[in-house]
Formats: sequence, C-alpha cells, structure tokens
Amino acid sequence: MPAIATWIRQCDEHWFSAIFGRYPHLAVHNARTNPVELDKIDALLLTGGEALVTAQLYGLSGVNYDVRKQVWLARVSGEDKVAVVGPPSPYRTVADMQKSEKAALWAGSGKADNNTDFAAIMCHALGAKCKMTCSWPLLSLWSLRWC
Repeated sequence: MPAIATWIRQCDEHWFSAIFGRYPHLAVHNARTNPVELDKIDALLLTGGEALVTAQLYGLSGVNYDVRKQVWLARVSGEDKVAVVGPPSPYRTVADMQKSEKAALWAGSGKADNNTDFAAIMCHALGAKCKMTCSWPLLSLWSLRWC
C-alpha cells in the first residue's frame, strides 16, 4: 500500500480525512500525532515548506525528521508576499517603519506559520522593530488561536 507522510494540524484533520478518505488504498501518516518512519514512506506531502523548516528549528513536538536529509523533488506553487497596512497606520513607507521607535505589530497563527515567518524575516532584513502576536482579535474569528 503506498504511504504518504504529512503534518496535519488538528483544525485541518477534517479536510484531510474528507479528501484522502476517497483513496482507501493510500496510507496517510500524520507526523503531528504519530512517529513516522520515513524509510517506509513513498512520498512526503508538504503544505507549507517554510512551516516545515521552522517547526524543526523551534523543536516543536512531533517533529521527527531532518529537513536537511530530505530529497526535494519540486515546489508545486509559490506565493508572492505582500505587506499591507491600514489607513490608521503611522507607516506610509518602509522607511517610516525602519525609523520608528515603536514596534510594528504583526499577527500570525503560530510560531511556525508562514505569515509570522515572513513578517519576522522582513523586519530583521529591514532592521525594523517588530513584535509578533498570536492574540490578534480577528484570529479567534478564523479559529486559528492555537499558538
């Protein structure tokens, strides 16, 4: 039986079950909930490459792989990143953010999510003061307050 290993967040288990339930001949192993022996896996499904790497760097529970030892076949898609501020923001340019003594606040859903990673890397590269938060009020609307 072909086997796939992936990392499925608890809030996404329903969706993965609905999709992979159509393929009973395929074994799907969730590395978040159970150890996965990668030498017995035919394919690795990555839904967020950045999160895969940062999960290992942060030493999150359930990470039992070494991304440096994986064979990367392809990147299926890539998304351009865009930073946007609302009308009440004191920042009108990147230079404004770089000069500010007050930290810019960026919201994310966890230590290893792509939004938080992007903001942290951008702020570091720009030399800007920034603060990452997982308690932004709108996150509760999206049921993402798991960080």
